[in-house]
Amino acid sequence: MIARVRMLIQQADPEVVEERKWIKAANPSRVPVWSHAGIVCTGETYKQVVKLTFPHGAGLDDPNGLFNSSLERFLRAIQTVPEIIEIDSLMV
Repeated sequence: MIARVRMLIQQADPEVVEERKWIKAANPSRVPVWSHAGIVCTGETYKQVVKLTFPHGAGLDDPNGLFNSSLERFLRAIQTVPEIIEIDSLMV
């Protein structure tokens, strides 16, 4: 699933750069971080979900209601496989 997410992010912004940062228990090979003039989002993989966290997500419009996790003051995230599928259909 993270490969699909990677492809969608590259499609949306061909100039985005992917790096691996921050070792976590759930991601010992480091967390993928996509940047373009600053961090766009991070991707974390778990057994049954992929979570994309947008550090400035609160400033983004969300007309399709995709943000469903980490709905904090600045952060917003998209978590679960169905939302990834929805993102895919929105980009076509």
